[in-house]
Amino acid sequence: MTLEKIIQDIPELGRINPDVMDKIAIRINGLPLDYNKTWSDNGYNDLDTIEMLMLLEKELNIDVPDEIVDYLFSGNVKPPKFISVIRDKKLSELGI
Repeated sequence: MTLEKIIQDIPELGRINPDVMDKIAIRINGLPLDYNKTWSDNGYNDLDTIEMLMLLEKELNIDVPDEIVDYLFSGNVKPPKFISVIRDKKLSELGI
């Protein structure tokens, strides 16, 4: 499963962006996320990532299906950058 496939299947997840995630990250642990590090390397344990997920769902009024939660929010993966996937797809469609 790729982020592009996830966005294709569940387009509302494309509303998850670094600004919203960083705003929530600061509420959770006082620091913005480093998207080049895993959740664990950012200092997040399982409860922190669950809190991030719940706050994202509430903030953006979306529902992240259980079957992709582990793929996006487990400690050994990097925080998702949906906005990059959307941007790259649009650039590709434009031939840029």
